[in-house]
Amino acid sequence: MAWLRGVRSTEGLRGRWAAVLPALGVALAPVLGGCAGDRIVIGGQRPPPLSELAGPDAGDGRDGGSSGGGIGTPARCPESPGERRQLLGCWPTRQVGRWQGFWLGLPRYEMADGEAAEFPQGDVVMRFGDDGAGTFSVGNSSPIGAVACVPGVDAGACASVGEVLGGFEYRLEAIRLQDAGERGAPRVIGEAPPRAGERMEFAVRLGEPWDAWCSTETPEQCRGGTCPSAQTGEKSSLGHDGPTLGQEQVTCRCGADGCVSEAPTLPLALTMSDDGLALRGAYRPRDPNLPSVSVELARVDP
Repeated sequence: MAWLRGVRSTEGLRGRWAAVLPALGVALAPVLGGCAGDRIVIGGQRPPPLSELAGPDAGDGRDGGSSGGGIGTPARCPESPGERRQLLGCWPTRQVGRWQGFWLGLPRYEMADGEAAEFPQGDVVMRFGDDGAGTFSVGNSSPIGAVACVPGVDAGACASVGEVLGGFEYRLEAIRLQDAGERGAPRVIGEAPPRAGERMEFAVRLGEPWDAWCSTETPEQCRGGTCPSAQTGEKSSLGHDGPTLGQEQVTCRCGADGCVSEAPTLPLALTMSDDGLALRGAYRPRDPNLPSVSVELARVDP
């Protein structure tokens, strides 16, 4: 019939599509695979999985993670300042600089005898240098205030061992740094933890001003794990009757560089604000009966 002249056999169409579809499938495989969530293979090499490209804190730069890391920036920087300084993109951190502020509430700390004592009056100052070291001080030094006894000084004018001395710049020890990222408990079950700024943890050793009493005991004597004076329970030998502060005795223990004075430490943890202009945190005494003491520091200079 004439009206069937332009119609082709369906059998011929099936044959042609059977030859075309395999080639078309090969060409569309990368596109369809990408839509299905698979990684696209380029140049015969499959890219690494996402878990290898970024850790939980990846992209947490000094801007709180709003921008991606630069060339050579690792997905996660180490916590030690010494190790960070060896890696491109990990140093300096935003905590580097001079910070000044104050305690909040009733600022009290734990003494060696377990009693609570008030911090010296005055500002709290923290300095964190580009070399990865820093200092922490409370209040201002005074010529008539409490001082740490040193060999040859009248013990009657000395402060109690472990007392916070006003204006004394204690070294920051056991420093740990964390980049900005998701931390803490989520506000709603099932959601991601809230984002927090850079975190800095360190300890202040309150026995540091009395280290002169233990300095004659060399690091070699400390290799056994115990200072001779602490091992015997006697006073450190300095060529006289021993280091006595009133009715107190200086006890020595092994430190990283030798024998040091035994006294409590102040552990502090500070978190950076979003704008990088404030550090907020707290000191939590070991005694659960003593409340934690909040502190807030503002950047004084970079």
